[in-house]
Amino acid sequence: MYRVASVISGVCFLALAAMAQTEVLPNPDFSLGETGWKLSSTSMGSGGDATGTVTGGRYVVTVTAGGWAEYAIQLADTGLTILNGHTYAIHIELQSSMARPISYGVGMTNTPWTTYSGTDKVTEMIAQLGTDSMAIDSTFTMASPDDMGGARIFLNFGKAPAWPSVSGGTITIMRISLKDQGGSFVHGNKISATAKQVSLSVNNRGFRVAGLSADASLKAYSLQGKLLEDLSMSARRGAEVSWSKTGLKSGTYILRLVQSGKGAARTAMVTK
Repeated sequence: MYRVASVISGVCFLALAAMAQTEVLPNPDFSLGETGWKLSSTSMGSGGDATGTVTGGRYVVTVTAGGWAEYAIQLADTGLTILNGHTYAIHIELQSSMARPISYGVGMTNTPWTTYSGTDKVTEMIAQLGTDSMAIDSTFTMASPDDMGGARIFLNFGKAPAWPSVSGGTITIMRISLKDQGGSFVHGNKISATAKQVSLSVNNRGFRVAGLSADASLKAYSLQGKLLEDLSMSARRGAEVSWSKTGLKSGTYILRLVQSGKGAARTAMVTK
């Protein structure tokens, strides 16, 4: 038997069970070593120099030169999917061998480098590290359109022009977590172009979409944004799809319903 623990909202949503927060990062505690994480320095000639390695489940960054920009030394995990209207919780546990400021955030992996987690599309969040272990916690709601596999979470250890000079030392990172807390969709991203609501009902045979004002498609993605299924649905006949006709196995997916160029997405858990 299949069931969906959270289904498409924004729109109308039938949830058969409450879904816990979903960890977006594949390796938040470095139990898989450096998998998913990349340390960059000397970015765009910024003069940074650092090395990084995972030891005992901790990522240790050793700084030789801070450069002249905060992104001169950057640890990042890319290829993430961030959904419009969802609230995300950032949690970082780390320790520095000396007092230093850092910046961090979630945003685009490539130009124009839009920041999703700041107060605007440019500003990054800043934390002041001491020599004691500390935890950094912040939340943001994604106001930009869905970013399917093109987002990143990053920590910057370089020296911004306005920051005091900090060269040398180490930063030990115990955990970097990014959790999808779900949420509703902002006005204007509703799927139906009319006041009519779209509903998705789910049972042990499959699911059915009703209330479409035009033909639509339901796309299923992995949490990394890889398209797994693309199902066509007819507004005239409604849409009913059995689980046996999909290639979905038990797991967590992103379901995106698209109609007339508008779409809304939701994290969903399918269990057998």
